[in-house]
Amino acid sequence: MYLYLSNQMNKTVPTIIIIAFTMLIFFSSCNRTIPCSNVPISPAFVGFNITDIDTLIIREYRKDDNFQHLYDTALITNDPHVARYTTSHDTTIVVLNVISGEDKYILPNSDWQIYIPAKDTTISISNISSPQITYSCFGDDCGCANPIDSFRQNGQLTIPQVVNIPYFTGHGYITCIHN
Repeated sequence: MYLYLSNQMNKTVPTIIIIAFTMLIFFSSCNRTIPCSNVPISPAFVGFNITDIDTLIIREYRKDDNFQHLYDTALITNDPHVARYTTSHDTTIVVLNVISGEDKYILPNSDWQIYIPAKDTTISISNISSPQITYSCFGDDCGCANPIDSFRQNGQLTIPQVVNIPYFTGHGYITCIHN
């Protein structure tokens, strides 16, 4: 009987090792590390009449270049195909380019200016600190976002707020612009 069990174990152990090794290779190939994506900053206008901010001009500049090299300019209106305006109490959050893509989102890869023509006012956003991180995930449902730690708004160090933003499918970063 001892000989029979010994022979059975000799056949079973290599089979178990081969199966375990195969499963390890299979599951480790499904686990992958991806770079996280940048997330935008949405302007939140505090104390403005909606007519004051129904038209905005967003300018994108080369990062850390003191607004010397303009990359692009976008005209933002309260047209829902261009931006989403949502007002609560005295604050209106503007989610830029909801439908047309993220080209004009305020992202960490550039410096930005928001011009309010009705007020002849320019708000500068620069030095966006957003550590680039990676994420280990399993399968196809992978997604993560780089945090935004701080930035300079009109030269002042600013810590962005994280709030629930309608039309943004969850929480996002905002910067408050006071009238």
